[in-house]
Amino acid sequence: MLMVTWKQGTRVLGDRLRSKALGLAIPVEAYVYRIEKERPRRIDHPAVYLERYQDLVPVPLLLNRQHNEALHEPVIFLTVETAEVPRVPAGERAHVESLGAGFYRVILRWGFMEEPDVPAALKGVQLEGRSLDPNTVSYVLGRESIISTRLPSGMARWRERLFSWMRRNEGRATTFFRIPPSRAIEIGIQVEI
Repeated sequence: MLMVTWKQGTRVLGDRLRSKALGLAIPVEAYVYRIEKERPRRIDHPAVYLERYQDLVPVPLLLNRQHNEALHEPVIFLTVETAEVPRVPAGERAHVESLGAGFYRVILRWGFMEEPDVPAALKGVQLEGRSLDPNTVSYVLGRESIISTRLPSGMARWRERLFSWMRRNEGRATTFFRIPPSRAIEIGIQVEI
């Protein structure tokens, strides 16, 4: 029951974040194009945003820019994947893709028998000739607080509440990915389902 609730709740949350209602569902390509045209104020300090949905700009980036009226330089969208092999060789761990306008996508892969260590994997990653030092990076993490409402979601109301409780009690990304707490910034949003 818990696994089905988690899976269904995660799908409902993703659908809600992708909906136009919140105004936070912006495709990555469209956002990068907009930044190239607007040329907002940039902070010469790398920031890593964990990606949950590769097709959309991470919500913490949108909220950070809205509140601080500036963007980091460079901005790194980080995806962590688990491979279907026990171990991934260190030389095959990181894949870097330039998205333009100072945005990069970094995909880090670990085998299912390995424990992810994001700062260690980012050490020495090259972003167009610039070597990344994970000890100087700001890791911007998102946290959604789930609020059960009478809105139709496809889940029973008691399951929405259970999912909300499960999300509140899930482990911290900083611990799981070994991100130093002093380098992490957490930006939250309340999402009604």
